[in-house]
Amino acid sequence: MENCLKLGITEDDLKNKTIRINILQKELNFGLLVEFYNFLKLENLAIQNYFCHWISNLCNIDIISINENALISKFHRQYKLLKNKRGLARFEILNQQFLLPLQTCSTPKRKPCKQIDPNIELVSDLQQSFCQQEIKLKTVNFKLSDRREKVKQISEKNKQLKRKLDRSFNREDEKSTKIQKYELEINSLKRELKKKTTETTLLKNILDNAKKKSTKYTNLYYESKRTEIKLNKELKSTSIEISNAKSALQEKETELNKDRKLNEELKECHTSIEYLESLLQDTPELILYDEDLKKFNTKTIECVINLSDLKVPIEKISPVIKQIADICGKIPNNLPSTRTIEYRNIAYK
Repeated sequence: MENCLKLGITEDDLKNKTIRINILQKELNFGLLVEFYNFLKLENLAIQNYFCHWISNLCNIDIISINENALISKFHRQYKLLKNKRGLARFEILNQQFLLPLQTCSTPKRKPCKQIDPNIELVSDLQQSFCQQEIKLKTVNFKLSDRREKVKQISEKNKQLKRKLDRSFNREDEKSTKIQKYELEINSLKRELKKKTTETTLLKNILDNAKKKSTKYTNLYYESKRTEIKLNKELKSTSIEISNAKSALQEKETELNKDRKLNEELKECHTSIEYLESLLQDTPELILYDEDLKKFNTKTIECVINLSDLKVPIEKISPVIKQIADICGKIPNNLPSTRTIEYRNIAYK
């Protein structure tokens, strides 16, 4: 009831059909009619009985000159449009001038006035002007209060915006400090990464060296295994030969025991063998290397092992053997080199 209050129209005036305030037809807006309609809906009153009567009293127009049906249909059309509008568009429709549909095209007739004393007429005019000024004052006050509220809202919004700005500035400062911290952390991490990369390269080099050494040792291990297998085979073959020789000797001894003649011959053979051995001992050559088998005999290998067990250096083993042979008056046919001695030591270990 904003427009009604501005004009000074009360609910009692509307119920009793006693609207004493007159306005010009151009001052009649659609918002005022909407307020009238809402009041009728609240009070459950018929639109035909009140609507046209209120408008005729307000605009000081004869009710006969207003086309009632056209007025109500025009209002309903505009009211339907208003329902679909929001915000500024709704405000514009409410403040729109509402042109009254009249019965004839002629200007609306004023109500026939009785002949009244000019002084009374002057007083009534003064009262009307006073009422209008009061209405204007009320509207101005209303607008002022409206403006004040708007100013308050704007100031509050400005304060809120200021706070938001301050918060945003604080956030930016926090962000900048965080960024600086992150940069320092990144630099420290970069340094650590460099250190780690150098360490990894060193570790890689060490690992490569270790791999090379392991390959060397594995090769040596496999070689030693092969030599061990070969020696085992040789040992087996020699043991078989020895067993065969022993069996042959036993057979021969049995035969010699049976036949005395053979024993005598055997004695003679023994003597001849002894003689030959003495002759062999007299020879200056000391056989250490077997030319047929292309390897050193077992006695030389045993001598080398014993010397190495006595902690004789590897490079001095062959000179020691030569020296001992010289003392005995023998010349060795071949001496083992340091490389072969090393190989043999590894094989037998």
